[in-house]
Amino acid sequence: MVSVASALAEWPDRIKKLFVQDSYNSEGIFAINLYVKGRPQVITVDDQLPFTTSQPLFAKRSGDGAWWLTLLEKAYAKVNVNYEIIGYGWMSESARILTGAPSYRYTSRSFSTSTLFQKLKDAD
Repeated sequence: MVSVASALAEWPDRIKKLFVQDSYNSEGIFAINLYVKGRPQVITVDDQLPFTTSQPLFAKRSGDGAWWLTLLEKAYAKVNVNYEIIGYGWMSESARILTGAPSYRYTSRSFSTSTLFQKLKDAD
């Protein structure tokens, strides 16, 4: 999920559209637009994150101090039941949940080097 979110962050507006509100509220509740089984759903999470003694246990805040990735990861974990389950997911599934767009999983052994490179260029 983190790699898909990082790819989406190349266009900051795509990340902003995932969040219903654009500021922290006093209740610490966040509403996040995701796609569950292909259907748009608003997933709510609170600001209580799993921490070690000094930092979040999983995704960390960004270099500029933003917490969007940790909150997005929490919502993604909620869709998938818990954090443990998302540790072994497929990026194509993450892409579908975060964007609603169709995504596919390829194995690189299935293609020649030139065909694989062309598929990557076409997808980008």
